[in-house]
Amino acid sequence: MLTFKVEEPLEGRHICPESSSDINDNQNVRLVVLGLSCTYNSYESASSENSTINSTLFEFMGNLLKTRGSGNRINQNMLVFLAPDKSNYPTLKSAVVNYLAWKSIQEDELNLDKNQQKEVKQRIATSSDNINSCLKETYRWLLVPSTEQSGKQTEITWKACNLGSGDLIDKVVRKLKDSELVVTKWAPNFFREDVLNLFAQNGDDNSVITVKQAWDQLCIYCYMQRLANYKVLEDCLKNGVASGCFAIASSKDEKGYFKSLKFAEEIDTISLDNLLVPAEKARQQRQAEEEAAEKVRSEQQSFNAIASSRVTNCSAACSTSDSANFAKQIETEKHEPLTTHLYASVSNIDPNCCNNVVKKILENIVYDLIDLKDCELNLTFSVAANAKQGIPAEIVRAIKENSKSLDLNDFELN
Repeated sequence: MLTFKVEEPLEGRHICPESSSDINDNQNVRLVVLGLSCTYNSYESASSENSTINSTLFEFMGNLLKTRGSGNRINQNMLVFLAPDKSNYPTLKSAVVNYLAWKSIQEDELNLDKNQQKEVKQRIATSSDNINSCLKETYRWLLVPSTEQSGKQTEITWKACNLGSGDLIDKVVRKLKDSELVVTKWAPNFFREDVLNLFAQNGDDNSVITVKQAWDQLCIYCYMQRLANYKVLEDCLKNGVASGCFAIASSKDEKGYFKSLKFAEEIDTISLDNLLVPAEKARQQRQAEEEAAEKVRSEQQSFNAIASSRVTNCSAACSTSDSANFAKQIETEKHEPLTTHLYASVSNIDPNCCNNVVKKILENIVYDLIDLKDCELNLTFSVAANAKQGIPAEIVRAIKENSKSLDLNDFELN
């Protein structure tokens, strides 16, 4: 029994620990095989006098689960337990006593003849096989801890699974997989419901959880789904991002913008520092990015149209009958000193058509100058108002507040 090998989804085992310090505190699922003094009584529910027996067992397992030595155990959701059956214990004990008796005869010098020595060896082999059979029959109770989501999560409930007879590790692994007590493949929608939605309920609207925080919660709390190892979570997150179930990002700035956002696309690697972003927030950012890109494209198209119009007008001028004079004029302008300064202003703009006037100034003057090398543009916008009957206080207050947000260089009210 001490030499059996672990198989997926188990990644370790601890045989007959005497205290919690004998059990590692790792972030992978481990099987704790309890000693013969820690028997489970399957008739507890029908017989009240047996309750103290199981309560002692549960208290011992609870101590192994919650502590490691003198400190607290962190990864409590990574342990499952295998306990012997109380009713089968006498049979196993008898087999062990019989084996030890024949073993003592072999080791003592009793001047046995060859036939007697041969019989002793056969008896020892038979007793050993009998012990192995009894172990398979006796160690049949898989005990898995769980807690409630609400409250302090200190009350542990033990799920007892009767594994029957058979190879110890085979029946444990089969039960863990078939009953999904430990999963090796997790659907992204279950992760979203069990982790992301739960985190959103306990946090504020702007908070997001990292991959490491999600993995730590899955390892710590016994009300969470128990994953065999981190790779199970990593594969789940990759599938979830690809399917658009949720998104990941490298970080988030102070304005709430998610950097290096990955959503509804294949990804190769996931970092523990990555942020897990709900699908709705990812869609909102994607939409905002598309609207900003569309605005840039629209402005570029408008600029291209203006440039095309200027080229067309120039071509038309060159194709007229006096094109020679036009070419001569251009050649003359090449040798004349270039203009280096420009100042233009417009006064008494009608407030009702201010937008149109500013747009025409930009299109017909500013856009021609904006791409010139070493050209410094200084655009000034001034407002002067003379209200003979006075400006109401609420309007003055609003203007003062807006002036601060607009960062005006020169502002005066009197």
